Amino acid sequence: MISVILVLECNNFNLLDVIWFLMTKDSSSLFAIVEALFVAFLWSTSFVIIKFGSDDIPPILFASLRYLVASIILLFYVGTNEVHREELKQIDRNWWLKLASYGLLYYSFAQGFLYLSLYYLPVIMISLVLNFTPVIVIILSYFFLVEKTNWKQGFFVIISISGALLYLLPLSEIDLPTDEFLFGFSVLILALLTNGFASVYGRAINRTKKFSAITVTSISMTFGSIFLLIYALIVEGFPELNLAIIISVLVLSVLNTAIAFSLWHHAMQKLKAVQMSVINNTMIVHTTILAIIFLDEMPTIKGWIALFIVAAGTVLVQLYTTNDNKIKEKTINESELIK
Repeated sequence: MISVILVLECNNFNLLDVIWFLMTKDSSSLFAIVEALFVAFLWSTSFVIIKFGSDDIPPILFASLRYLVASIILLFYVGTNEVHREELKQIDRNWWLKLASYGLLYYSFAQGFLYLSLYYLPVIMISLVLNFTPVIVIILSYFFLVEKTNWKQGFFVIISISGALLYLLPLSEIDLPTDEFLFGFSVLILALLTNGFASVYGRAINRTKKFSAITVTSISMTFGSIFLLIYALIVEGFPELNLAIIISVLVLSVLNTAIAFSLWHHAMQKLKAVQMSVINNTMIVHTTILAIIFLDEMPTIKGWIALFIVAAGTVLVQLYTTNDNKIKEKTINESELIK
């Protein structure tokens, strides 16, 4: 963190710039930041819970049950709330397609790939790779939101990639069969790409503020979980569920999904896509600590250095969003993405 501050100071940044970037002019964004930070911690605990359950239940089925139960809870709330029922009546065919598409992208593909990768790879490695989501967001924003990038962003992307390579290479140091690692890592890259695109697409949907966060979450999650469940039943079957798995599914469904995703979508209505990604980056710290405590995944000295390089690089690449080395807000018509 000290080196990050030094880099910021050398490039005419100061602490007030960073605080301004996170807070924006709207004081209500403070609550949104707290919401997002809390959710980031909850999602970090999900990695550990999923890893523990991966030996007793197939990964895709695990994911589908988590999101299906959560979507049922959310739909029950929406259906019993008069305001949200009126919202449902206002959803036209075009918006049903948008919400269904978002559900397939975020819950079916991004989360499905993530669960599958957790079956094969260590939690810390997965957290490190997912930390590149902001980089994917910036690249996609360049093409879909017409946001310009600069050479400093490119430089810190290269720094982040070098940190990841430092962690992963040589492959001979990874205590996994080569075929198993290559398959799991390929799936993880798919999870990264789909998660990045879903971040931009979800931001575009929520920025319109046409529907409440819980309505967006419940509908998109329902579509995504049903698709996942159908696939899981066809490919993986339905094993006998023990008490530990049932408790894990309920905890993940209620706290880490139904509540967490509603808070996350609510925060997305106040904060920028890149701000959300910066906050999401705190997961690498939470996840690493939890993996050390509960999963005995202790990084080497080289691994700690690599984790720091990736975390610092991905934060810095987001701070340099303008060409004049100052953090400024930009007016972006993000709704164009979902027309």
